[in-house]
Amino acid sequence: MCKLESCLTWAKWMRRTAVLVAPLLLSVGLAMGQAQPVRLGELGNDVQQPVAAAVQAVSDQFTQSFGTPDNPALTPEEADLFTLCLGLDQTANLLLGNGLPTDYAIPGITSLEDLTAALQQVGTEESAAEGTNVTETSRGKVLLKRLAAVRGGASGVTVTGLSLGVDGDWFEVAGVTHDLTLGRGDALSSPYPNSGAKPLAMPAEPGGAGDKSTLFPSERWGLFVNGMIGFGDKETTVREDGFDFTVPGLVLGVDYRFGNDLIFGGSVGYESFDGDFDVTPTVAGGDMQADLLSLSAYSSYYKKSFYVDGIATYGFADYEMTREIVYPTITRTAKADTDGSQLELTAAFGYIGQRESFQYSPFLRVSHESVDIDDYVESEGGGATLAVDDQEIDSLQSIAGCQFSWTLSRAKSVLIPQVRVEWYHEFDNDSRLISAMFSNDPFREVFAVPTDDPDENYFAVSGGVSGVWQGGKQGFIEVETLQGLEDLTNYVVTAGIRFTL
Repeated sequence: MCKLESCLTWAKWMRRTAVLVAPLLLSVGLAMGQAQPVRLGELGNDVQQPVAAAVQAVSDQFTQSFGTPDNPALTPEEADLFTLCLGLDQTANLLLGNGLPTDYAIPGITSLEDLTAALQQVGTEESAAEGTNVTETSRGKVLLKRLAAVRGGASGVTVTGLSLGVDGDWFEVAGVTHDLTLGRGDALSSPYPNSGAKPLAMPAEPGGAGDKSTLFPSERWGLFVNGMIGFGDKETTVREDGFDFTVPGLVLGVDYRFGNDLIFGGSVGYESFDGDFDVTPTVAGGDMQADLLSLSAYSSYYKKSFYVDGIATYGFADYEMTREIVYPTITRTAKADTDGSQLELTAAFGYIGQRESFQYSPFLRVSHESVDIDDYVESEGGGATLAVDDQEIDSLQSIAGCQFSWTLSRAKSVLIPQVRVEWYHEFDNDSRLISAMFSNDPFREVFAVPTDDPDENYFAVSGGVSGVWQGGKQGFIEVETLQGLEDLTNYVVTAGIRFTL
């Protein structure tokens, strides 16, 4: 009997508990089953989404603190930023149909594609071009060619022809041939020592055979001047904007030969980068200019068929960039101005072998580059101006390759066909994050967008022919292509002539 009473008491307690707890459980269940509305911060690709999240956060914080953009407590720049972020946020509400406010939705943005394109214009992926520019415009090849020329016996004053670079790779016009001295009455040797080619006699100055007219009292000194022009384009990717560019420049150097196997020298270089961003559905345009002044020290030690080269370059850069922001109700041009520096160290090891008129030269280079770009705050863009954090880019590359050439002697000329193959491997330059915030944001909401992941392996293949004629005239033509680059197509044809002064 007692057991039955206990059971009845237990049943009554359970029934009362169920009456009290059931509504609470039902409410929790409904809340858990109801999905949160999709908002602006979840839209876009891996470049647009960080910007979208920041715009949504800024919009929410302004709304909670100031209510509407016409609050008199706001500065004009803060009110403009509030209007920009609130408009994009509520446009997303309208397009997503999430039931949230749409009073400030932007007329004219009628699709999510238009909305994410506007977000990318507000973001800072254009800043990636600054790092791309610096890491692709190195003076290393020019100086390596100079060292090769001095090893071959160049001295005095040499003025090389125009250098041509496409998509950041530089090629010295007439650089495949041996540098000439300005001395008169000398015998001009073959561009490739020990090739078996007959020397070409240069005419003597009137008034005395063998008279020297170099600018230096000793043939151990050498001076060279390189003029350069580069041009090319980078394709637009999900993470980086495409752009076309031209880069004219000049390098002036002087070196001295110690004994017969050691060279030291220095050079100063200047170049001016001018790039224009491609206009696409996600980019309204803009441009970037960069002036770089660089100082280099270089050396080469060579013994018989082996050589070791070393180059150290330090550069100072000034950057200017404009960024167009255009979508319905918004037309802005944000401007930026900042400085930067770069340090590049290159070491090269090589061997020069020869069998009669055929020459082969395997080589290995290792190059490390460190680039720093200072932080900056844009101007003239109203609420859309950004404060962009500093950037640091490190690159470590190995370049292994071999050059093959044939020396063909003629009565009054020497022709040298050649082929060169190089394999580039990148060890260190990975994708990086560019951090920024709206410069007029009192809440300091930071966002970061990623850059492209550089290609780890690619190849350079070139072929051409150079010639040296009696009297010191030289000329050549070369074709080079880069293979294995995901976002870059590169075919280069270079040609040049040169003569003594």
